[in-house]
Amino acid sequence: MSTLPSEFNPSEFLSSNIGNTNSQIDFTETVALPNQGGMCIVQKTKILGKWHLIKRLKPEFSTHPVYITNFEKEFDIAYHLDHTHIVKYLNKGTDKEGSFIVMEFIDGQSLRDILQIDGKIKNERRIKKIALQILDTLMYLHKHQ
Repeated sequence: MSTLPSEFNPSEFLSSNIGNTNSQIDFTETVALPNQGGMCIVQKTKILGKWHLIKRLKPEFSTHPVYITNFEKEFDIAYHLDHTHIVKYLNKGTDKEGSFIVMEFIDGQSLRDILQIDGKIKNERRIKKIALQILDTLMYLHKHQ
């Protein structure tokens, strides 16, 4: 189990200290995830006994100003979103490995995994449900620019 430094204050982590660049969170209990993005490394890590997702720029992008700006902008936009089908962005910070974003961890299958089973979804009710959820999310995003 991960131990957190005594200076770590959970209320600051999840509320008033959003974007703290001097984070003292200990990411010692991390698990690499199989699906990685093109520019980022994602891992799940335990914070206060609960799994979260940690997202970092890959080393080859971590010092490039354009990627750093886009990474920060992603957090700044996504932090304010609140929708059932959008993962919540909780905090951001910097440690010895560079910048990171802390997000809620959702345990389950991704749409990619569902589609890779057969290359298609055979259940029409499930197709309709997924399509409506995607459309609802897109409408929410559009309303929030």
